[in-house]
Amino acid sequence: MNSHKILLADDHSIIRVVVREYIRNILPDAQLIEAGDYCRVEELMKEHDFFLIVLDLDMPGNRPGLVIDLLEGSGDSTRVLIFSALTDPLYAIRYLRAGADGYLTKDSTTQEIIGAIRQMIETGRYISPEIKDLMVRKSLDGNIPDHPIQSLTDRELEVAGMLVRGRGVKDISDELHIHVTTTSTYKKRIFDKLSISNLIELSEIYRIYNLSQAS
Repeated sequence: MNSHKILLADDHSIIRVVVREYIRNILPDAQLIEAGDYCRVEELMKEHDFFLIVLDLDMPGNRPGLVIDLLEGSGDSTRVLIFSALTDPLYAIRYLRAGADGYLTKDSTTQEIIGAIRQMIETGRYISPEIKDLMVRKSLDGNIPDHPIQSLTDRELEVAGMLVRGRGVKDISDELHIHVTTTSTYKKRIFDKLSISNLIELSEIYRIYNLSQAS
């Protein structure tokens, strides 16, 4: 039975130590298993049926689409709490839509972290107050489109699709007959509009929203 089997995945040992103690205080009989990179997470998820997974997004071994694959393959009985340093609400929306059951930022207070873990154990759902507040405020300001890709222009969308397909900046420039610096500018605008910092995150947006990557 997986009722007390919990996977704590973070590449910082101090984070694992602290969260482990919080979990022990809430669920003393929990069987805690730890991972410091995504390769180990993949192995453990194949070997065990976890009740709860506390998952950091920024760990070694990540690759385009991996987090989404793990969320999709975690199963209905497994609860996944994303515990991340990424505070922009677009990240929370993205991963909650992809199948995460909770999203907690690492700048949360001790009380909030304990409350989030307790709520995940008891109800299976949690979104931090900060993220809820930001989501509401940005929604009221009109800064969160129903579909984040909607914020891109046609040319930015074209460049984004090529980036996801593995094309480099120079290859894109040659194919679109534009200067390399122009392509780099498009890439920066795409990342800024989507609140992302790398191609892995861009690829995950495409996976979450079932966007075509075909040429």
